[in-house]
Amino acid sequence: LIHVDVVETFLTAGTYLPVDQLKGTVNTFPPGLNIASGAAEVFMVFMGLSVGFGVLFFGYNNSSMTFLFTLVSLVLGWYVFVVNAIARPIFNFKKDQHPPLEPLGGWDSQYRADVTFYMGYLVSSMCTCAISIGLHFYSVLNLYRTQEGLIDRTRLVLYRARLIYYGCLVLVLGLGIITLTGWVRKQEGAGRLARTVIYPPTFITYPNVGILSGLCMLVYGIIALQTAVMPNKNMVAFTVIAGVLLWVWMVGFHVMCQIAQASRNALGQVQFNGQGIVIAYLMTSVCFAPAWFAQDLGNALSKREDAYDVKTSI
Repeated sequence: LIHVDVVETFLTAGTYLPVDQLKGTVNTFPPGLNIASGAAEVFMVFMGLSVGFGVLFFGYNNSSMTFLFTLVSLVLGWYVFVVNAIARPIFNFKKDQHPPLEPLGGWDSQYRADVTFYMGYLVSSMCTCAISIGLHFYSVLNLYRTQEGLIDRTRLVLYRARLIYYGCLVLVLGLGIITLTGWVRKQEGAGRLARTVIYPPTFITYPNVGILSGLCMLVYGIIALQTAVMPNKNMVAFTVIAGVLLWVWMVGFHVMCQIAQASRNALGQVQFNGQGIVIAYLMTSVCFAPAWFAQDLGNALSKREDAYDVKTSI
């Protein structure tokens, strides 16, 4: 899973922008950084697919090559994270550019503008990007460790730490969505908005739906943390089921309801062409990352129990 809006920026910007405009201006974020970031992600994805298909279909297990790809993913991943989750949001906010797209008429106070930017855009983008890119990096790293025989399924501390990390990211993302949609609802009302509010990764057409999405994500983060702190097979299964249910909700309501319903303006013109699939991909990584690491924790629990049974039988 990739941060596909960056790839989309890479493809479109590379097609339409002349070279002399890649540096940007005082009031324009450098398109060259977006293109380089998109190129980095395309390369990361190509590496991951190449290694995965090589192992899966051709039995090509070269751990040295996988390790090299792991290091490259680490470096490129940090670059993508800094550019797209930190630099661009801060630049756009200071220069009053879109995104974010505030409520029609702007915010009632500077305090609301600041709070919604930091929690609804900057922090939420950081959490989403960290989950998406982190999951990609861990996948490649996990393959390398498997090839080298370095995976110890009985080290519960390692699996619990990973689940705590991703559970916290999901929890904070949920808080960010609740903060943003809560302020939008308070200012604009609970009905359909006259203009969709956009603070990536959140599109708000119906504030109540956004609040419920944030609450569901918040609860999911708490469940993941509970599983990490007090791991058992039932909680692992509950976390996996919760991740699947959250994905159904986020795709069905957070994406299809919020973005699809706002996809055409009063003149019938398409406004957010392709953005639904972008957010759907990102929400897929957000929803399934804690479930994946919870399952890893469950496997570690089973291995540890099997090792204990063997030891006691001897």
